[in-house]
Amino acid sequence: RTVWLSSVVDRTITTQAAGKAGAFAMPAGTLHPMGLAWDAGRDWLWIATDCPRLTAIPRCESGALVAVDRKGRLRRKLPPGPGSHPADVSVGGGDVFVSDSQNSAVYRLRRGATALDTLIAPGTGRSAQGTALMSNGKYLVVADYGRGIAVIDLASKARLPLSMADGKPLRGIDGLVRVGEDYYGVHNGSTPGSLIRFRIDGNKIDVTVVHRGA
Repeated sequence: RTVWLSSVVDRTITTQAAGKAGAFAMPAGTLHPMGLAWDAGRDWLWIATDCPRLTAIPRCESGALVAVDRKGRLRRKLPPGPGSHPADVSVGGGDVFVSDSQNSAVYRLRRGATALDTLIAPGTGRSAQGTALMSNGKYLVVADYGRGIAVIDLASKARLPLSMADGKPLRGIDGLVRVGEDYYGVHNGSTPGSLIRFRIDGNKIDVTVVHRGA
């Protein structure tokens, strides 16, 4: 019932709920908000925070995964490690998943845990973007901007790259969300950008362009 939007440069979270707009500033001691994911179980908003290379944003050594409540009060702050730069986050099955756009790592925060567990080690891919838990809760779909789509077995942490029908990886995907058995992402690896949808069949993905435009 609420739409959350991160305003990166001015460190603000804006909302739309019941036709009314709202906003709150990021808590003190946190960086700039990037990807967002609502956690209905905890009633928290998880935010990947960092210092992206944009005008007027000072450099920082590393970012952090943070959680705030509906009023913007800080509930958790978890740095993945030195030199980490979280960019996107998703929630599924009671767990939180955060990806690093610079070192390609993906981390998991289990329910009740106080530290992040590494699912994909830094340097495995090129630029980890959106993640989405599969409907069976056993696998995590990860969009790597340079390597394409892959599936991670959460039990073994094994990584299975997926290809399109022509055998090529689907590169250039930002963000990822699952709706039923469909996955949606923004393909901005070419101009004009497009909204794409795909389904997974074994180690293949069936891709459809939903909308193409500026």
